[in-house]
Amino acid sequence: MPRKSKKKETRDHEAHEARALSSLDSAVALVERSGLPVADAAQKASLPSLLSRCEAQVKALQAQKASYVPRLLRVFPGLDQARPAWWQTQLPSVLPVKTSQLGGDIDVVSPALQKQVLSAAAGSLAKALQREGRPLVVLAEGGDVAPTLGGAALVCHPLRAYAHHLGTTPNMPLALDRFCQSLFEAVASSSVTILKAEELFDLSGQGDASSVRDFLGVQSLCKALDLKAPRLPPRSSSAATPKYLTAEEARRALACVTDADRKEGAYALLCKELNYDVEWSEAAQLSKAAAAPLALAPRPASFAMSLPTRSEGLPQALVSGFVERAQGIYATLGAQSNAPEFSSLVAGLDRCLQAGEEGFPAAFDAMVHALSPEHAALSHLLAAAHFQRLPGHKETSLKHIAKAQALLPAHARWLRVLAASLLSDLGSLGAAMRMLIDDGVHSDVLPAAHNEGLSAILCDLSSGTSVAQSLEPVRTIHHFACTGGTLISKCIAGLPDTVVFSEIDPLSDILMPSTRFTPTDLLRPLRQSPLPVADEVVVKSFQRTLRTIRNELFNNGQNLVLRDHAHSCFCTQQDPNARPTLREMVAEELPVLSVVTVRHPLDSFLSLEAAGWGAKFLEPFTLEEYARRYVTFLERYKDVPVVLYEDFVSQPQTALRKICDVLNLPFAPDAIEGREQVHLSGDSGRHTKDISTRARRKISKQVASQRENSQVYHDLCRRFGYTP
Repeated sequence: MPRKSKKKETRDHEAHEARALSSLDSAVALVERSGLPVADAAQKASLPSLLSRCEAQVKALQAQKASYVPRLLRVFPGLDQARPAWWQTQLPSVLPVKTSQLGGDIDVVSPALQKQVLSAAAGSLAKALQREGRPLVVLAEGGDVAPTLGGAALVCHPLRAYAHHLGTTPNMPLALDRFCQSLFEAVASSSVTILKAEELFDLSGQGDASSVRDFLGVQSLCKALDLKAPRLPPRSSSAATPKYLTAEEARRALACVTDADRKEGAYALLCKELNYDVEWSEAAQLSKAAAAPLALAPRPASFAMSLPTRSEGLPQALVSGFVERAQGIYATLGAQSNAPEFSSLVAGLDRCLQAGEEGFPAAFDAMVHALSPEHAALSHLLAAAHFQRLPGHKETSLKHIAKAQALLPAHARWLRVLAASLLSDLGSLGAAMRMLIDDGVHSDVLPAAHNEGLSAILCDLSSGTSVAQSLEPVRTIHHFACTGGTLISKCIAGLPDTVVFSEIDPLSDILMPSTRFTPTDLLRPLRQSPLPVADEVVVKSFQRTLRTIRNELFNNGQNLVLRDHAHSCFCTQQDPNARPTLREMVAEELPVLSVVTVRHPLDSFLSLEAAGWGAKFLEPFTLEEYARRYVTFLERYKDVPVVLYEDFVSQPQTALRKICDVLNLPFAPDAIEGREQVHLSGDSGRHTKDISTRARRKISKQVASQRENSQVYHDLCRRFGYTP
C-alpha cells in the first residue's frame, strides 16, 4: 500500500512538473515577445529557480502593461483639468483625450453601445501610445457618455459647475434639476474614486498653479489615476492658471436655486452624494461682496444673420457659420434642387426653441411635418448644427442628422455633403466618409463646396494625423482700421496658450518696398514677383503653411488666432467681391471660428481722417463711401458673432469673456492687464494704460454735412443701435 501511494505521488509530481514546464514555455514566449530580457542561464537553472525568475519577469511585464491601460477622469464643468493645456503644463507625459475625440466612428447609437465603442477606441489608442511610452487619460466632462474604464471623478460644488454651464450656454441652458440629474447619474453609475477639486486645488484665482497646494493636488490626482506623479512642481505658466468663479457667475447660479431644490430633487441629492452644503456658502460670500450685476451687451442684428423675424432676448438657433457653409455647398452642388429658404427655416427653428427644452421636440416635429422632404432634411441639419454647439448634446445632434438622412431625396446631393461635414464636426469621421463614398462624392469637389476643411480632415486621417489635431480650428478676428482692433487683439494675445498673428491678408496690395529686408517672409516675393503669380498660387501656399503652423502649435498645446487686415480687402482699390476674404481662405482648408468687432462708424472715420489714411486708400474719402464699404464688409461676415468696441472699453472683462466663448479660448481676467507686454503691428491708436470710453474727435463742417445727408451711414448706425 505505501509503495502504491509512492507511485501515485511520483505520477502526480510528474504531472505537476509537466504543467509547470508548459506554463514556463508560455511565460518565456510571452516575455520574449515583450522584449524583456531572459536570463542566459535559463536552460541550466533548476525548475524552481527558473519558475521564480519567470514569475518576476511576468510581473514586470504586467506592471509595464498596466501603466498603459487607459484611465477615465470625469471632470465637472468649469474645472481646469478638462483643458488639454492644463495637462500639457502639469503632466506633459500624459495624453489627455476628450470623449468627443474618441467617437470618430460612432453613428446614432444607444448610450450602452456608445460606451462599448468608446472603450474599444480608448483601448486601441492606448495600445498605440504604448510604443511611445505615453499613458492615456480619457476626459469626460459633466454627464457625457464615457467608456467603461477605471479612474476617478474630479468634482466640485454642483452650483460651481452650473455657473459654468450658464456662462457657456446662455441661449438654451439646462434647468438646474436636469443638469444635476445628469451629473448624479454619471457619478453614481461608475465605480471611480471621488476627488473634490476644492480640497486639491486653488480655485480662488489668487494663487499660481505651480503652488505647493496645487502640486500636492496633482500628486493626489496621479495616485487616483495610477499615473507616475511629477517629482517637482511645473514652472509658473499662464497655461496652468486655473479658472476661477466670479461673483457675477456665483450670483446667477444662486438665483436658480429654490427652496424646493434645497430640500429635494436632483440638486439636493447630488449635494448629499458628494457631501456638499446646499447653501454653498463660498458663493454667497462672493455674491455679497460683489457690485451690481454686469449688463451683457445686446447681440447686434448682424449676429442674427440680418433676419428681421428674430427677436432679441428670445432663444435663437446657434447656426453662425453653418448657413454660410450650406450656401456655399448649395452653390456648387445644388443645381438639381430648389433654392433653399434659409431665412424662413432659421426663423422657424427660433420659434421652436422658444417652446423650451421640453416643448421643442413636439414643436419641431410639427414644423417639419408641413415641409417638403428637402426642406425638412435641411431643418434637421440646422437643428443638428445648433445642438452641436451645446455641451452634452452630441447625441441629439446625431439623431437630427440621422433623421435628415432618412428624408434626403436622391437628387439632393448637396445636402449629403452638408450632412457629412456636420458628422466630421462631431467627430464621426467614419460615418462622414461612408456617406461621401456611398454618394459618389469625390474629394475634388469638396474644397469648392466651402465645407470648412472636411476633405482636408479626411486627407489628414489617411496620413496618420490625429482626429483632435484635424478638428482643431484656426481662430480669426475681423475689423476695420481705427476701430480698436489692436487693443482687443492684444488682450486676446494675453490669454493662456494663445498665439496671435497680426494684420494678415495674403492677397493684400499694401506692400512694403521690394528692397526691404524680410528674409522670413515667403509670400511677399510671390506678390512682388516681376513675373505675374496667380492669386491661387499665393492662397494655396498660405493655406499649406497655415496648416503646418496650426498643427505644430496644437502639438505644443497652443491656439492660433489670425487678426485680419480687412482694410486691404475692403478699403483699397481692390474689388472685395472679386477675391476671397481671409476667413474664406482659411475655411476652405481648415476648421475656423471667427468674431467681428465693430466701432461707431463716425468715430472710426474721424480717426482715419486724423491719421491721414483715408484719402490714401479710399476714393472718394467721404463718410458715405466709408459707410458703404463698411456695409459690404459686414455682409461678407453676416453670420459671424459681433462684439462692439464700446462694450469692450466699458466692460473689458465681460466682452473678453464673450470673445473667448465664441472662439473657444481659455478666459483669463489678467489678460487685460497683460496686454501691456504684447506688441503687435497696427498699434497706432490708444497708448494709455487705462481702458475707457474716449471723447469723440472734433467734427468738421464737411463731415457734419455728410453725416446729415448719408442714408447708408444712418442705416449702418441703426444696425447696431448707434446714434448717428
